[in-house]
Amino acid sequence: MKQLSEHFWDWEFRCPCCGALKYDEKHIAILETVREECGGHPMLVLSGYRCPVHNAEVGGHPESYHLKGKAADIYIPAVHLLLVSAEAINCGEGGVGLYPVRGFVHLDLGPVKYWIDNRTMKERI
Repeated sequence: MKQLSEHFWDWEFRCPCCGALKYDEKHIAILETVREECGGHPMLVLSGYRCPVHNAEVGGHPESYHLKGKAADIYIPAVHLLLVSAEAINCGEGGVGLYPVRGFVHLDLGPVKYWIDNRTMKERI
């Protein structure tokens, strides 16, 4: 196990199907900032790096930033998703997606943009 920052470890960002790891230090720093701005509560990384096979299995976009190690889907149990997404937007970096039905916030290092997705996984397929 390798510690990537004060609160994040490599295993949190590894692809769940093959164990491969890609990550971006700037992205990890943004996640630390969001965690701090949300009161320092523990943040769960639901999805970090995805290999092409896993990305396809979960219905990810073919050019997803997860494939580059520059995206994470996160959840902070003690903090409302709206606050988490607002703090991510306040960072002024990358894309921030709010997924209230599925219960997470997506943060990536792509172009600055924001969206809300209310679809279930079943509706996406």
